[in-house]
Amino acid sequence: MKNKKVYIILFTLFVEMCSTDSLAQIIGEYSIIQPSGLLNLKADNPSSVEQVRWEVTSYYKNENNLEMDVSRDTLESFGDSIKVLLIKNVGEYTFYKVKAENDAFSDSITFQVLNKGIPEKYLFENTVFPSKPIVVYLILPNDISTAKFVMVMHGVNRNSAEYSNAWKSFAVNNNYVIAAPTFTDEDWPSSRSYNLGNMFPSSSSTAFINPVEEWTFTIVAKIHDELVGKLNLNDDKYTIWGHSAGAQFVHRLMIFKPDYKLTYAIAANAGWYTMPDFEINYPYGLGDLSLEFEETFLEDLAIKNIVVMRGTDDTIRDSFLNTSSEADEQGLNRYQRAYSFYSYAQEIDQNHNWKLIEVENIGHEYKGMAEAAQSFLLNPTSVDTDQNITPVSFQLFQNYPNPFNNSTNISFYVPHEINMNDNFISLMVYNSLGEVVAKLKDQENRAGTTNIAFNAIDDRGIPLTSGVYFYRLSVGDFSISKKMILLK
Repeated sequence: MKNKKVYIILFTLFVEMCSTDSLAQIIGEYSIIQPSGLLNLKADNPSSVEQVRWEVTSYYKNENNLEMDVSRDTLESFGDSIKVLLIKNVGEYTFYKVKAENDAFSDSITFQVLNKGIPEKYLFENTVFPSKPIVVYLILPNDISTAKFVMVMHGVNRNSAEYSNAWKSFAVNNNYVIAAPTFTDEDWPSSRSYNLGNMFPSSSSTAFINPVEEWTFTIVAKIHDELVGKLNLNDDKYTIWGHSAGAQFVHRLMIFKPDYKLTYAIAANAGWYTMPDFEINYPYGLGDLSLEFEETFLEDLAIKNIVVMRGTDDTIRDSFLNTSSEADEQGLNRYQRAYSFYSYAQEIDQNHNWKLIEVENIGHEYKGMAEAAQSFLLNPTSVDTDQNITPVSFQLFQNYPNPFNNSTNISFYVPHEINMNDNFISLMVYNSLGEVVAKLKDQENRAGTTNIAFNAIDDRGIPLTSGVYFYRLSVGDFSISKKMILLK
């Protein structure tokens, strides 16, 4: 079987062969992507004596292996106009080349045909990476020319088909074009290639940077521009929404390559963030980067329409969550980390344009978060950011492991909105008699998440004996305690 690259080259030659001539005589502005159904075409015939001869030929390409189908259907007709019935073949990219000619002129135009109202595959020919075409699940609404546009970014499972289905009813009922590109594991392995933007050749080094045209941020913008042109949309603005790894893609797009055609950038339930903080090293912040930033970078970022969404039940530390110490500095779960990112806008400018949306009773689940984003798009002014935020409370987490032998980890979270100049933090370990045996933290003031290893040794350096112990977190007038068991 021929390899994928050979088929891409053949298909490129096919598209060039079918391109419209420069002196167009087929009257009207037609979308290159057409919905299935009846299409009326008319020719501007310069001859008063000779009819126009129409030739309509359909071509097909397998959606799975990209092979060109050798079969084709051709029909002929005569007259100054023609009605063409466009039919989308199941499982095949379907194209119609329409040619009009007589002795006085010749013109042709080629359409790709998709069904309305359901996710259909569109193949984005990536000229920067010819061997990596990108499948885009595209949903066409009823009135395409006046439709609005939403780009949907998938999560770590690369399941853009399922993600697009979560937007299907919204697209049909509210006249939206939905485009969900697929960055496969085969072509875009690792988070570096996808949700970190393919900015650097290696995730462990930022000494070398890839050309901007190779960034996935750039590729998504090009997908949008190509579809706007081929659909002949009246509005070239769009919204981008991503969930989980897709949310990471969205917020980093706005940081590193902001697309000014975006109306809203909506990041839902991101696992972790690149904070707009030059004191934190990349990828958790902007420090130690071989990139130049404008002096007004932070101020410009704060006035962008960035929407951070978090499910109130997205608090589980599952196997997909980044639990590195750097990520845990942002919070111990996705819910906490969303506020940590959002709080930067408040620090930069109190009049920022960011929004933080709480989605009640939803965990790490893309369908519920998609529905919340859709409600926001239908009525964005209904979100009152100040009243919408539920501040993250102090949290003292159960030590792990528990019971423990010699060593355990204790973690706690202090909200960023707490004024640390007026409060100090202490973490003490007590025995069953209420006596302090270890002081793990005292007056080292810093909001956010802190993780401390406790080695079951008291402040005198003497190992503790087996038994029940308590640890207490105190911040100003607030305190909370938990029990742990030492077994030797």
